[in-house]
Amino acid sequence: MAFDGGMGEEVSTLFVAGFPFDASQRELDNLCRFLPGFVNSKVSHGKGVTLFALFDCPHNAHAAIAVLQNQVFDRCDRTNPNPEPMRVAMSKSNMRSADGRGAPPPPQGGGITFPPPARQKGGGYGGKGSWQPPPPREPYPVHMGKGSSKGTSFSPSFAQGPSWSVTGLPGGGPSKRLRYSEDPSNVDTVASVGAAEAGVDQDNLQAFYESQPGFVVFKANPRMGGGFAKFSSAHMAAQAVGAAEAEGIPAAMAKSSMAA
Repeated sequence: MAFDGGMGEEVSTLFVAGFPFDASQRELDNLCRFLPGFVNSKVSHGKGVTLFALFDCPHNAHAAIAVLQNQVFDRCDRTNPNPEPMRVAMSKSNMRSADGRGAPPPPQGGGITFPPPARQKGGGYGGKGSWQPPPPREPYPVHMGKGSSKGTSFSPSFAQGPSWSVTGLPGGGPSKRLRYSEDPSNVDTVASVGAAEAGVDQDNLQAFYESQPGFVVFKANPRMGGGFAKFSSAHMAAQAVGAAEAEGIPAAMAKSSMAA
């Protein structure tokens, strides 16, 4: 575990490079904004465009590396056939937040636990996949299944993702959002991240899932190159994942069910 020598705290800041020269401040500020545990970021235009991103604990920082490593910031198209992949590493020291502090202490219980990041040669689905976190209200965790890098997880989300509230808290305070952990055996939602880069456009992706038994609803997310499909049961969702993989469509079971 790396420590910030000057402050005696664990390092949870990422250094990210490999951005195009015309990447905007706003784009870079939002790159990690919806990843679990994100605290703050800082853009540097010294020697090329680089980004420092501070997370609340090393676990979440390593999970962010698994998400971003070797992904491309710009979509591959005719005007940019070979975009440069992003390069991500732990920084040597923590970035200071606005009040001068480094990363806040993780929540009780150690925060979100992730395995060490595993890399597949080329990154993403067979080295061709790329996605950027969309702007949701609440993170929607997804576990990468068969056909993707083993031992990694990341959190693409819906633009209006699910949220849960609890009322009647001690002291009569207002309702507060709490994370909800669903039994994996009950999850009825399939995630397809990077389908566009695999050659499956949004219309064909939706049509494919609509043709599967038990289909309920599909929500597209062009920024992540795919979408999410809800089914009438976890069993039907698992069957749809198998059918998608057989057709070469990136698919995995989500960690939480999508609201209908």
